[in-house]
Amino acid sequence: MIRKILDLGLHPLADSFLTRRQIKIEKKKKLECFLNKKTNKIFLKSKFKANYRYNHVDYSYTSSNSILAKEHWKSFHKKVSKKYKINKKRVLEIGSNDGFLLKQFKKNNFILGVDSSSEMVKIALKNRVPCLKKIFNKHTSNQLKKKYGKFDLILANHVLNHADNDLSFLYGCINLLKTNSILIIEVPYWGYQVKNNLFDQIYHEHRNYYTISYFNYLQKKLNIKIIDLE
Repeated sequence: MIRKILDLGLHPLADSFLTRRQIKIEKKKKLECFLNKKTNKIFLKSKFKANYRYNHVDYSYTSSNSILAKEHWKSFHKKVSKKYKINKKRVLEIGSNDGFLLKQFKKNNFILGVDSSSEMVKIALKNRVPCLKKIFNKHTSNQLKKKYGKFDLILANHVLNHADNDLSFLYGCINLLKTNSILIIEVPYWGYQVKNNLFDQIYHEHRNYYTISYFNYLQKKLNIKIIDLE
């Protein structure tokens, strides 16, 4: 049912800049991809704990780290706002990073960000984007629902693949969505990665790797409907 399909040996975490002293004591774990043949889910078995992954040193990746990235998120905001008529709506971004994308939705909408990195939350708050430091799952979704209610739009760009338990993550999203609301997920596509030999996108922060057939399994499992795919 589950078999190993790729072995890249021992690797440390990828998304941090370290001092020489930190490099000497840096932890390493096996970087191996496994396939669940029943669901077509591809995932890593070895893992660093989530809080360690994003907080043992300051997490370095920001969503506004280049002109190209900024243009992508600006275009994303315009397209989503027009397509789903996002105006005077409630918008939640999970994995909101430095808040650049969420800030695009700030005008005329209620916005809230959630991120697992203390450093990114600090930057987002400095950028006047309301943000909470939480590792998102079904349990934390109950905390958010109790305090903030439900949302019209949930964004989860390049974060579902970071989740230790993607089912718990998605149940959490469903828990916070109003009826007939929208969840937008952006993740690297496994077929494209393999075709283009993008082995550098496989690292310990990326827990899960996605195929269209696995998303088809998820929509049936979770009783949700995929309405668009790019």
